[in-house]
Amino acid sequence: MRVLDAGCGPGTHLGLIASAIAPGGMVTGIDLDPENVAMANGFHADLIASKELQILQGDILDLDIAPRSFDLAWSSAVFHHLTNPLDAVVSLNRMVTPGGTMAIMDGDDAFSFPFLAWPPELEANIREAMARAATEAYGGRLDYFYDGLLGRRLPALLRESGLHEVQLQVFADVDRAPLPALRMEEIRNWFLDSLGLRIQPYLAPADWERLVAMLDLETTETSLLSSPDFFMVRSWLLVTVRVPA
Repeated sequence: MRVLDAGCGPGTHLGLIASAIAPGGMVTGIDLDPENVAMANGFHADLIASKELQILQGDILDLDIAPRSFDLAWSSAVFHHLTNPLDAVVSLNRMVTPGGTMAIMDGDDAFSFPFLAWPPELEANIREAMARAATEAYGGRLDYFYDGLLGRRLPALLRESGLHEVQLQVFADVDRAPLPALRMEEIRNWFLDSLGLRIQPYLAPADWERLVAMLDLETTETSLLSSPDFFMVRSWLLVTVRVPA
């Protein structure tokens, strides 16, 4: 198989895809960010040397690749950063051989927001802050585009591009105590830096302080992440469609 990972980032899925289609398969990763391309090249030097993988810098909306070159075009957690996701669907469709498959996975804040053992009233306040922030386009503070409700639009986007018989699947990933130190830090950074950047101005100061305290990695007695009962579940939507011959 020939597989395109469009928006491959630092290469999170490239090795998994290469293993799944070995021997004889070929993976092409493409990403707009040159730093991501450099990291992906470093992480997967062996696969690149064996000609099982190539990584290119490029734009999902303007792929400098011969049309109909891939049996599968895959994109994960990319579309919520696109101002024109329908154009991206059309662009990916152009890359797939007749009878091949397009697969897009993404989240939706209302559906994918982490489910974990924390106070429900704090969760409700955070969700309200998320909704207000989205309504006000995050006050123009973000240096990137973010559509937190993209997931629910995925089936319609494929249909609007002329593709039909769209399949929809749901997957969940689960973190469970005890967590490795690196994973605890990743979760904390997501809540306070990624999510926090979007919602802090819309959240009451007392609620923000409460969230920060719950995610404190130093104070193990009160840290949510250090609790032996900690778990976190996130859900993801995967749409797939066969490109007609």
